[in-house]
Amino acid sequence: MKTIALVTALAITTLPAITPILSAQARRGAGGVGVPAPPPPQDGRLRLGAEVAEKNLVKRVEPQYPASAQEVQASVVLEAGIGKNGEILTLKIVSGHPLLNDSVIDAVKQWRYRPFRLNGETTEIVTTITLDKARG
Repeated sequence: MKTIALVTALAITTLPAITPILSAQARRGAGGVGVPAPPPPQDGRLRLGAEVAEKNLVKRVEPQYPASAQEVQASVVLEAGIGKNGEILTLKIVSGHPLLNDSVIDAVKQWRYRPFRLNGETTEIVTTITLDKARG
């Protein structure tokens, strides 16, 4: 009985101390209870969702599509590498329309973001950018 009492006493005294840590990890998605940790970046860059990255967009240039693309309705999806200074470093077409791709790349190369911070340090990120073009 003494062992059970001791284990119970330890659980009661240590659980409140670790609960905030576990809760913070779960909120961050950093391997908290029931939340798997995201895979580490392969190239040292942090992967951010499009919505999060877009909130830091400070300069957006719209594509100037060629006349031949007037009747095209499509989306162009890019994977973008953004540098510590907020400039576009790399762009890769994930999917798109051949008549739209070059115009979208030319425009997005000019986009600028507020620098992204992780633990107080500016960091490079990778995100997805989707541009939709309607007919006309």
